Amino acid sequence: MPGRNALPPQLHIHKGNPNRLTNAELKRRQDSQIKLGDNNFIIPPHIKNNILASKKWEEVIGIYQENNVDFATSADTGLIARYCMTWAEYMCLLKSKEEVLKIFNLKKMQPHMIAKNMNKLQYENNLNKKSELLLKMEGQLFLTPLAKVKNIPMKPAAETEQENMLDQLGFENV
Repeated sequence: MPGRNALPPQLHIHKGNPNRLTNAELKRRQDSQIKLGDNNFIIPPHIKNNILASKKWEEVIGIYQENNVDFATSADTGLIARYCMTWAEYMCLLKSKEEVLKIFNLKKMQPHMIAKNMNKLQYENNLNKKSELLLKMEGQLFLTPLAKVKNIPMKPAAETEQENMLDQLGFENV
């Protein structure tokens, strides 16, 4: 059995270089890594036409650009667009559920009748499905706090003077 695939070099460095790879090996891995797209995110037309989705698009892209995220590229616009549309649909469902509840309350319906009618409209099922989709996509897009901590490689800290001196003496692999 050949073993596991190699970790991306940034993630390997973030984990503290557990396999003690040399700088040359890490550089070779970084150079051979495939990078699709660039950091020029263009909003798709169907997102631009939806007000809620376009606001969410600007928010997500703003987060990426504000933090100089280099792992999200224009190749990810499809997933970001699906996330924004799902979020907009979720917000519309919430709003329509509130409006229906206001109508039921104005008619002074009994609580059990409200529950029966809401069950027929299946708002809860649809909201739960959208919520699950949003959580999965947020994890893939590194928008949840846990995903950020676990998966986003940190920028390497600046080298100290002692490390520079060791490098000059030929001890760069230590």
